Amino acid sequence: MLKGPLKLLLLAALAAGAANIPGITGEKLEAARSPAGFGAAGSSAENAAEPAALPNITAQMAAMEAAYKKEIAGLPAEEREIALDAMPKVEFKANPLMQRLARAPGPDSAGGMSGAQNALRTFSEFRYKMFKFCRRHEAAITVYLWLVPVGLAGLAFSLFLFKRYTMSISVTGAIFLLSNYLLWTLSSSVVLSAALTKENLLAAIPRDFWLSPVIFLIVSAALLRLADENYPFWNRTIAALFTPITAACLTLGWWRGVQFLKSALAHLSS
Repeated sequence: MLKGPLKLLLLAALAAGAANIPGITGEKLEAARSPAGFGAAGSSAENAAEPAALPNITAQMAAMEAAYKKEIAGLPAEEREIALDAMPKVEFKANPLMQRLARAPGPDSAGGMSGAQNALRTFSEFRYKMFKFCRRHEAAITVYLWLVPVGLAGLAFSLFLFKRYTMSISVTGAIFLLSNYLLWTLSSSVVLSAALTKENLLAAIPRDFWLSPVIFLIVSAALLRLADENYPFWNRTIAALFTPITAACLTLGWWRGVQFLKSALAHLSS
């Protein structure tokens, strides 16, 4: 008797995870990255010294922000706004990058301020390009991600109401397949980008790119269920919703695995 509600609960949980986990993981991954990769937790002595270094940390954060704003000062107003949005928001208390900066010996030393600034600037430029592309094509993205699927879903439901079941299933199946394709394509791109180019696509892809296919995957699955109770949508829907979550986990695991190997090789060579 609880089978139906439990399935709906599982579907809702997976849909929420597929739409939100990639972005959340991407932001956390970018916050945890440093010029040398993931930073391990500092020793108790280092952690105890952090409060005393807070004025220096604040000054360094302000210097990084000021340097970035100076670089983009010559851009047009709209592009400058995009660049500011693309700059990762960093906080000392929750951000290992800032903790490493606090323990860095100085701006001119290896692994110090300049290295961290370069790492932050590289990612900011990368995400700026993504944001700029989305802002320039905002109307087209809105049409293809939202208006077209809404129109197709409305058409499929209208055909169902007028008992044109075959045509309704065809239109709904197209929405279902396209949503599947977009989720798989984005997820594959994220994993391949992390493995081959070392870029963090998770934090650069706008949330709408995940949210739209997830919503229309669920909507099309519901319409297929209405039109044909024997349509095998359940397993394919669950698999598609697991894909972004799996991609986020693989990306995070890849970065941690790379850092672990670097640490192990450094330990063996020392």
